[in-house]
This record gives sequence, structure tokens and C-alpha cells, in this order.
Amino acid sequence: MKKKNILFSSILGVVLAGGLGYGGVYAINSAQPVKEFRSQGKSEPFESFEDMERKSTLIVIGKKLDREVPTFLEDGDGGILGGFTISDVEVKEVIKNTTGDEMGNKTVIKVLENAALGTISHGQKVTYSVNGYKLMKESKHYILIMEESSSDVGVYIPMGAVIGKAPLDGKDGELEIDVNDSDIIQREWIAGAVKKYEAKAGAAID
Repeated sequence: MKKKNILFSSILGVVLAGGLGYGGVYAINSAQPVKEFRSQGKSEPFESFEDMERKSTLIVIGKKLDREVPTFLEDGDGGILGGFTISDVEVKEVIKNTTGDEMGNKTVIKVLENAALGTISHGQKVTYSVNGYKLMKESKHYILIMEESSSDVGVYIPMGAVIGKAPLDGKDGELEIDVNDSDIIQREWIAGAVKKYEAKAGAAID
């Protein structure tokens, strides 16, 4: 892993590897103890869910571990320009791997998530998310359709910023994405990923 200041380049890595172009960052409930920042991004226009899978370099069923490192790009004025979280994920099953990196069951990989929760330099607690992305939950299982970051070796990014991650332990169709900041296509693709991989996930998780 590169030094933390180099990791700021991973925001650009999302654009290149995750297929995302950022729009503006705006604040919600700025008077609350935890200031919420949201960003809207334009994803790479995949032709279909299968097209996204073909363009990915790593597809795994994984379990989110308890280690995560949030990083914020601050604007110097009490706000933030962007952010992400590097989370540890234990691989339960490798479905596709063309990365050139050997991995298998119980391998721990680093996944860049397009959301962050933490405290910035002057003590303000903040949350940040792109297109309604929600951080993976500890000890929960996910199907992750990813590509390696172009700027940080060994860091993997869900394709399309949000649609490359789908929860496999969700109840009652829970997709773990903010419905106010996502569109119906994104939610349909995530639901489709759950449906496609839930049976395989059951065998991998048990």
C-alpha cells in the first residue's frame, strides 16, 4: 500500500477503474453534529449487467472485516471535495480473476468504497457518499464485481461506483443503497446481482 497522501490519487482511480465521473459535492443537514456530504457521479454506460461483468477483472464473494480506513479530501474551508474508505474483505469464493494476483478462500483484499465516515482536521464529524453508496457492514457478505485501481496496486474498486457491490445477507430485498441518491437502473442491477449469486453465495458462506 502506498503512503496515505498517495492514496488521494485513488479518487481519480475511481474515475478510471470504477467508471465514474464526479459531479458537485453538496452538504445535507449542515447544522447537525455530523455533517453529511453527497456527490453525484456519472457512471460508465455499460450495455448490460453482463457487459459490466465482462469488463471487470475480479469477481468475488467476500465478507467485510472490521478494519476500514476512511480518507477525506478537504477543501480547507470546513467542507470536503471527496472521500473514500479502504475496507478489508475476506474472500470466500473467487468467481473471476484476471488480475494476475493469486487469491483464494480466506485471502484478504483491500476494497475502495465510495463512501466515508469520520472526523476531518478541525474536529467536524462528517459522512460522504457517491450516488447513494453505503459502506459494507461488518461480518456481512457481498458479491463484488471489481477492477483494480490504476493508481494503487492491490486496491480493488466496485465497477460503476455503486452497482459493483451487492449485499448477500440482506433481508426483505435490502440493497444497501440510498434510494434518494440512486436511480432505478442502479437498484435493478444490484437486485439482479443478488438474485444471480445468492445460491452460489450460500454454498460459499456455509
